[in-house]
Amino acid sequence: MRLLISSLAVLALAGSVQAQDLTYNHPTRGGSALIENSDGKAFWVMLGECAGVFGALSNERYYENDQAGADAFEADGTRQANAALAQLMQDRGISRGDAAALVRPAVERGRAFGEAQLAAAPGRPQVRAVLSSACRDVDDAYARVRTSN
Repeated sequence: MRLLISSLAVLALAGSVQAQDLTYNHPTRGGSALIENSDGKAFWVMLGECAGVFGALSNERYYENDQAGADAFEADGTRQANAALAQLMQDRGISRGDAAALVRPAVERGRAFGEAQLAAAPGRPQVRAVLSSACRDVDDAYARVRTSN
C-alpha cells in the first residue's frame, strides 16, 4: 500500500501548468492525504489523469464480470474527462479540439498508472479503493473551488 501512495505522489508531479490555469492548493488543515502532493497542479491535469484511472478501473471491473461496476467507473471517468476539457477551455480560452489534444496525455498517463497499480496487486480491492478515493478527493476539491469562485 505504501508503494501505491508514493506512486500517487509521482503521478502528481506530471503535467505542465500555465499562469492562468486553475490550480489545486492543498489546505493546511482538512485536506485529503491522498492528493496532498498535487499542490500547485492544474485541475485540468488532475481531472484528466483521474479520467484515465477510472478507465483502468472500469476495464478491471469489466474483466471481473462486474458490468455495473464497470459502467459506474466509466461514467465517473467520462464526467472527469469532460470537466478537464471544460476547465482547460476556460483557463486558456482554447477550442475543445485543442483542449482534447492537451488533456489526452494526462488521460493516458492516468490509465497507465491505474493499470500498473491494479496489475501489481491482483485481487486486492484496497488498491481499487485507494485509486477511486483519490480521484473522488480530486472531485471534491474541484467542486469546492468551483463553488467558491
